[in-house]
Amino acid sequence: RRSFILEQLAGILGVSVSMLDQGTRRMPATMPRTSDATSDLPVEDERPRPIERAAMRRRSAEEALLRLVLADGELATAAVDLGDGPRRPIDRFRSEDFLDDPCRVAWELVVRAVADGLVPDGPDLVAEIDDRSLAALVSECFTLGYRALRAEHADAGVMLADAVRDLHAAIDRDARLSDRADLASRPVASGQDA
Repeated sequence: RRSFILEQLAGILGVSVSMLDQGTRRMPATMPRTSDATSDLPVEDERPRPIERAAMRRRSAEEALLRLVLADGELATAAVDLGDGPRRPIDRFRSEDFLDDPCRVAWELVVRAVADGLVPDGPDLVAEIDDRSLAALVSECFTLGYRALRAEHADAGVMLADAVRDLHAAIDRDARLSDRADLASRPVASGQDA
């Protein structure tokens, strides 16, 4: 997987795979702090935090939007009209709307870049992610989005509208299922309560 990602990034960035590989190998590994007899600092947990993934349908909808925005940062601020007036994806979705860890982290970076007046750039955003596992997953989204937008007859506007619509539908579906589960868990004492 690592080789695949390095090859894809090297092709996109126009550099050699060995150059990227050397750069990643020189990066210092994150070492947990330890305490000794003279230190009062707590010992950090050495286990990496597990990456929480959303259910497949929800994750697919989140990733579809992120693929496009990571591959073409201008799509984050492109107006999409779903019958409720033209609104930018960046205004339609909050970070909390993304249940999948890699998607949420990437969306937070996109939001921050737009807030800073920048056009989000996929490789730059991936480079900002400290957790290598998360960075690899976000990098894969970028690569797939880049390929999709470069495909023959690709229409970024249509693809963006579909992705926004699908994510809205996934969020609504999950909210309905959550409401049903909440109602089903409540005790019913009488017919009127039901």
